[in-house]
Parts: sequence; C-alpha cells; structure tokens
Amino acid sequence: MLIFRTTPALATFAASRPANTQAAAGEPLPYGKYLTWRGLLTVQPPNRPEPSRVSSSAAARSVDWKFSLTGRSDVLGTITTFTIDRMAYSPNPPVAFAVVDFDDGRRHSIELTDADPDEIAIGQRVEMTFRRLFTAGGIHNYFWKARLAL
Repeated sequence: MLIFRTTPALATFAASRPANTQAAAGEPLPYGKYLTWRGLLTVQPPNRPEPSRVSSSAAARSVDWKFSLTGRSDVLGTITTFTIDRMAYSPNPPVAFAVVDFDDGRRHSIELTDADPDEIAIGQRVEMTFRRLFTAGGIHNYFWKARLAL
C-alpha cells in the first residue's frame, strides 16, 4: 500500500516534459530485443558475469541520494567526452558512458540510454531519465541515466 501526501503546490505544478511527450520521443524497439527483455527469448550470455545481487539494506540507506538526483534532474547537459563499451554487462549492449557538463555547473560521468552508438557525439545535449540499470537475482536496480535531448 502506498500513501501519498500532497501540498497546495500540486495545483500549480506543470511537468517540464509531460509523460506523453516523453513517450512520443522514444525509439522503435526491435521485437527480438523486446522478447529478450521480457525473458521470452534466450540469447547468448554476456561477455562478463551478471552483476551481484542488489543489497536491499544498502539501497534503503541510500534512498535519498539515489532517487532524488541531488541537484536537479531537469537540467540539460552537454557531452564533453564518451566511450562505447562492448564488453560491459548490459541487457542492451553496447554500453555508452559519457562525461556530461550540466548547465548548472555540475560535471558527472553517466551511462547513456536510448542512443545509437554511431550517433553519439561530443557537444550533443542530454537530459536525465530514471532507468533500470540491471537485474540480478530477480531484483531490479534503478538509477539515473542520460539520453540525447530532443
């Protein structure tokens, strides 16, 4: 059971990017990848072992830091450098990592998502999105990733 408490500020809130805008910005998903992600199609195992199972107690201790993206999640950033890793474990290989300079002055290294590795370039604008990092032992682990801004 979840209980949510709101304040009067809710009546004046306007999402910077409504859910329908975000959904419209998605890329087509190949059917084979969809089946793999849903566990309906077996594929070749990753080149590296699956990550260790997520620790529930460690995740609970870090809940404020992990889920809040201390700072601001609605600030855009610019890719200053990046790498494509074809060996790291990922349900959607290859993995793209970038160093991003955010408009509010922060610099952060972060995984990129929803991007064709051949289309990533230095100077591209990115936005933050909350995504699944991996699943281990049937437990999903989520964190912030960056995707190319529209």
